[in-house]
Amino acid sequence: MSRKEDDIMEVDTKEEEEKEKQKDESEDDEEDDDEEEGSPKRRSSMTLAERRLSRLSSGMEMRGMMTESYPCKECKASFSRKSKLDYHIATTHPKEVPVPIEEKSPNKRGPKPKTPKKNKKAEKPPKVATPEVKEKKAESSHQAEVHRALQKQLLVHQQQQNQLLHQQHQQQLQELQKEHQQQHQQEQQQQQSPAIVFQNKQQSKLPR
Repeated sequence: MSRKEDDIMEVDTKEEEEKEKQKDESEDDEEDDDEEEGSPKRRSSMTLAERRLSRLSSGMEMRGMMTESYPCKECKASFSRKSKLDYHIATTHPKEVPVPIEEKSPNKRGPKPKTPKKNKKAEKPPKVATPEVKEKKAESSHQAEVHRALQKQLLVHQQQQNQLLHQQHQQQLQELQKEHQQQHQQEQQQQQSPAIVFQNKQQSKLPR
């Protein structure tokens, strides 16, 4: 046994002895009071010492000090009381009690763990091209080439049309400029003609 357990046992025995002494003293005082008062005396076959011894022996038997001891099955320690043995087993030889798993309700389970994403490309087997698939691919590629050629032709045609329109516009501008110049020249001639006529008249009036 450890020192702590021995100390605990000594303290318990001392406390019990003190309690028994107090009980005996109180009973003796009561008997003396009864004798003084003149009450009828209770006669018993046991004397005071015998009664004390019987109480001590019964208390020791209750604690298991006289009749039996409580040895520990896992170690060599022995105890006078079963409660001390239980305390010793609980502290020094604890047993692993399986904790019952409480089934949580769906509301208390919390968010579900995220499942890992599957690599779809790695799982799918490689596709084998059948002749039908090859034909479809060839047709689609041919159609794409034809579409590209048509787009190029349309672009060339649009560029040619744009060039023709640009040339026509420039010709129209040149014609308009020529007409404007001709009109300007005619206006200048018209403005100059009366001045020339006046000068001619003046010259004719002068003496020769």
